[in-house]
Amino acid sequence: MTLFERILTARGLMTRAARQAFLQPDYMAVKHDPFLLPDMKKAVARLKQAREQGEKIVIYGDYDIDGLSATALLLDAFGKFGFEDVDAFIPNRFVEGYGMTMGAVDKVHDMGADLIVTVDTGSLCHAEIAYATSLGIDTVVTDHHNVAETPPPSVAAVNPKFSGHTYPFRDLCGAGVAFKLVQALQTELDGLPDGYEKWLLDLVALGTVCDIVTLVDENRANVYWGLEVLRKQQRPGLKALMAVAGIEPEQVNARHLGFGLGPRMNAAGRLETAQHALDMLVARDGLAALEASEKLEELNVKRRGIQDAIFEEACQQAEELADDRVLVVSSDGWNHGVIGIVASKLVEKYKKPVFIIGERGEEATGSARSFGDFSAADAVRAADDIIIKGGGHGAAAGVTLATEKIGDFRRRVNEFYDSLQLTNQERYLLPRADVEIDDFSEIDE
Repeated sequence: MTLFERILTARGLMTRAARQAFLQPDYMAVKHDPFLLPDMKKAVARLKQAREQGEKIVIYGDYDIDGLSATALLLDAFGKFGFEDVDAFIPNRFVEGYGMTMGAVDKVHDMGADLIVTVDTGSLCHAEIAYATSLGIDTVVTDHHNVAETPPPSVAAVNPKFSGHTYPFRDLCGAGVAFKLVQALQTELDGLPDGYEKWLLDLVALGTVCDIVTLVDENRANVYWGLEVLRKQQRPGLKALMAVAGIEPEQVNARHLGFGLGPRMNAAGRLETAQHALDMLVARDGLAALEASEKLEELNVKRRGIQDAIFEEACQQAEELADDRVLVVSSDGWNHGVIGIVASKLVEKYKKPVFIIGERGEEATGSARSFGDFSAADAVRAADDIIIKGGGHGAAAGVTLATEKIGDFRRRVNEFYDSLQLTNQERYLLPRADVEIDDFSEIDE
């Protein structure tokens, strides 16, 4: 058995068919029926009604790459399906904050919306969706994040994380779920003939890679063929951004999405507004695309400088907290659009879970990164009585608290860590070998 075959075997790919599906995924073989997703029939019916009645649709995205990609995808597809009055709303991290908020719903109402279609958000926005309904706005949710026991009070909530459905793959990203909506609409509306939806896979691939969902099953095929679309780039914005990032379209790979295009798009929402990134994605002519891409490059350079300065200050604090099992560092004025990246870098350097908190007057906002058996979200919950709000999942979380409570919070999360009696957690940060070899004779370029 060759070294390559041994690596594939170690990854559980035993048969020829499994290896073929992994190395050269077949789009049609894993194109699961979109109507198996919860509420997809309701979502399609409501959108058909909106099209027939000429209603105003606002696509409500998130400011990360997955949300932006999904927003651009639906703007593109809805145009082809003949929806005439479609707009997009991307919240500002520093104004509206994350997810749907009451203030953002007011802004969407001012845009004249009859129907909101969320992408990459909405599953936990029960109060905000109820408020939209009270203003006469219906909501269709498309999302992939964790869900509550009861779905939101929307017309439809399409999310593979809900229980009680038979869709065979649960780890789609937001752009992946939006793409399933497009596939479902294709069966009911003209404008995007069967097979032509594959030209949207560049956006699906961008969201899938940058949101770090598992690259198996439908995700793997979407990324594989999305990279093929990127190589034949039809979208002026991505063409311009690749040029600015020094990426040759013919050579583009998943790494270029995660470390080339992704950080430049994210920089917009981290420092100013993610609208700059959406403008790039939907640009129709080369000059507008280039201007938007150069703006993203400029913001990314600025983001790196801010990030490096925060990292240096955070490291000085970390050295003084060497005995803490969980690092909680904070300072006045740290940009809360950037601190999440710094948290990841601190985890790499100190091999400990990290909370990094930006103080702004009496209130402070923090971002956490963790690994192994220590859940960042559980740590936030353990401090419920001394914070204003917070949540997330095992590997990452957010928290808002009174600035004066930061010391108490540091004590509480360290006490929580001790209560778990964890051992040898650093092993989770080490890459695991698929195969061990005696010498390099089997390795070629």
